Amino acid sequence: MDNIESMSETVTVKAIDGKTLVIERNNPGACNGCRANLFCNMQNKSEITLETEDTFEIGDEVELLVSPQSRILSSFIVYIVPLLVLVIFYFISFELFNFSEIVSIVISFISLIVSFFIIKLFNKRFDNTNVIQIMRK
Repeated sequence: MDNIESMSETVTVKAIDGKTLVIERNNPGACNGCRANLFCNMQNKSEITLETEDTFEIGDEVELLVSPQSRILSSFIVYIVPLLVLVIFYFISFELFNFSEIVSIVISFISLIVSFFIIKLFNKRFDNTNVIQIMRK
């Protein structure tokens, strides 16, 4: 449970528009040490807009929690997928296309770099979808 607590942050409700909350982060620098910030998209933002079914008032302090499922998925995407791409492209280029070992290594590293760009596009497409949960404080 300690990991869950380390992935939470206390914020203040700044504005309310129906089911949409505009929240202000009390400590925007808290994300610097977090490895999930690539998919969280909260880094360098002092205000964040979130949808909620709960009722809040302006000035309420609430706790945001990055869901454990999102942390596991983002870790898999950031750490495992690029390694798989590296290995798979090496074997495809070396075994299937019969390229030399050096060419296969270069192709695999190029595919690794491309995979990081694809992950970045994936990140922008899904933004904060189902990543952040609002916990009442």
